Amino acid sequence: MKLLLLVIFLTYASILKADPITVIDLHDQKLIEEDNKIDDIENQDNEKDSIEENSESTETKDQDQKQIDESSNANESESVANTIITLPGLWQNSQKDNLEFLFQNLKQNNSKVLTNLLVKNLSVNDVAPESFSQSNFDYIKTNTLLKIGKRKEAIDFVKKIDNYDENKDFYNVLELNYLFSINDLSNACDYADSFQENLKTKSNYILKVKIFCSFIQNKTEEADFLNSILIDSNENDEYFQKIFFNLKNESNTFIDFTKISFNEDSFALYSAMLRIGDMPLNIKFLEYDPANLSLPIILSSSSEILLRLKSAHISYELGLLDSESVSALYKSVDFNNAQLENSDESLKNFNTKVELGMALLYQKANIQLLPITRLESLREFWNFSKQYNLEYLAYDISRNLINSINPSEELSEYSLQISRAHIYNKNFELAEKWILFAEKYLNLDNLDNKQEIESLKLLYDLKNSEDEEIFVENLVNNLLPIYQNENSNFHEELSTILSSVIEEDHINSVLKEQKKLIDERIMPSRYLIQRITKSSINNNIGELILSINVSMNNKSRKDVHPQHLQIILDSLRKTELKTIFQEIVLEILHDTKII
Repeated sequence: MKLLLLVIFLTYASILKADPITVIDLHDQKLIEEDNKIDDIENQDNEKDSIEENSESTETKDQDQKQIDESSNANESESVANTIITLPGLWQNSQKDNLEFLFQNLKQNNSKVLTNLLVKNLSVNDVAPESFSQSNFDYIKTNTLLKIGKRKEAIDFVKKIDNYDENKDFYNVLELNYLFSINDLSNACDYADSFQENLKTKSNYILKVKIFCSFIQNKTEEADFLNSILIDSNENDEYFQKIFFNLKNESNTFIDFTKISFNEDSFALYSAMLRIGDMPLNIKFLEYDPANLSLPIILSSSSEILLRLKSAHISYELGLLDSESVSALYKSVDFNNAQLENSDESLKNFNTKVELGMALLYQKANIQLLPITRLESLREFWNFSKQYNLEYLAYDISRNLINSINPSEELSEYSLQISRAHIYNKNFELAEKWILFAEKYLNLDNLDNKQEIESLKLLYDLKNSEDEEIFVENLVNNLLPIYQNENSNFHEELSTILSSVIEEDHINSVLKEQKKLIDERIMPSRYLIQRITKSSINNNIGELILSINVSMNNKSRKDVHPQHLQIILDSLRKTELKTIFQEIVLEILHDTKII
């Protein structure tokens, strides 16, 4: 196989856009280990003080926020977008009407790499384009971060700007909501007092804040009086009234917010009220501010377990929770022996409750004593996770269950999946060991086995690439054989990727375009394509990133036209952002199941 790769490389080296580089042999790779510090969720303090004790909040900070800070480095994202060095003057050459149009029409998209890239660059305290005032541009960027669900990043950005006073009402309320989200009640109440008198737009939200603050300061009569004013104002917020009623009566009964009126702008305040009364939180809080409210939900024993599991998955994805903590929560779910022994039937009963399914299968794998039965259960766990794009978590959380297992003939049927798990966990030495074992003991005349080994070697090489040139070399060496295989189902995807790294003059001699008359996938407008291409040519980084993200609005990978994807890849490689190309390619290969 290595000889074949070498021949392919020598054949096509002259047509690569990068200079020739020595081919890396699979056997020469070094083990890369990650040393993640573990904060076990079982050791996190879930004790709630009484309402009176919480009112003396000047003595302590919120415990939930402490846990967020302690575990913030537990699961750093691998994305280059999270480590990219942002460039000065990102927006300097952009026209106001173009930027305003793009910002107004930006929506969330399904590419984590592109979203992270946009967020990182929106979060830079950069000089505004000449056509904008600095205060207006900072306000637009803050609002954009909020619009795409990046509330924490918006708060962090506001702390960097120098023109706070020009939009201080907006920023003050944003900061107040942040303090409530992290349950810093003393500072939240003091902060509200500091600006409420000068607030240009008087709102019932500030009145609700005063009611709550008066209550936790043991000014019950004042709180009731202010609440009577709120009721007389015809404020239609039944959710607030029910939470306030529970607080006064020291009740933690569940409140079904779906059947009553509530105010979207008050969710930060609601969260603080519910937490001080040890009342269950609901899915709306996770959607409102996942960065600050996912861990409080996990630690809320009064909240339903399914919601706590959802929060754990989101916390893991955000890097707030490590796999050991997710493991602890999985183990805490109460399954009986019948559910564990008949997992197929149990999964049917869970229906759409994917998180419970993950916990069940993980528990089942953990109770297996023999390597072969453990691997059989892990295969079930991994296969289930792949259906819901949770395999990264599944591999990470099961690393301790496979690290001590050595290759043996009776385990050969599991060798490919074990190899994949080790690659994703960056245990490259163990991965190589299992790949070589699979090549020796598996039937390579079996097409599925052969394609899976090719896929694993591609994944291994790409994940283990040290820089862009090596990445591109590995890309061509591995993708061309797959592309040239007549039985391959990925000609279109591979052609798109390879076209970005092979010289244009040689593309037709290497790649054969599929003959197709109609493609139902929709291309972006001519305007958007022009914005992407012109921004790339002019190295206009801010507008390029924004335009690409707008062009991907609400699109899943299967909805993206290949020519659209080609334009994105080419535009990124022509700028200082070419390193992001690696992450985009890995995301495409993963989403299309090539790796």
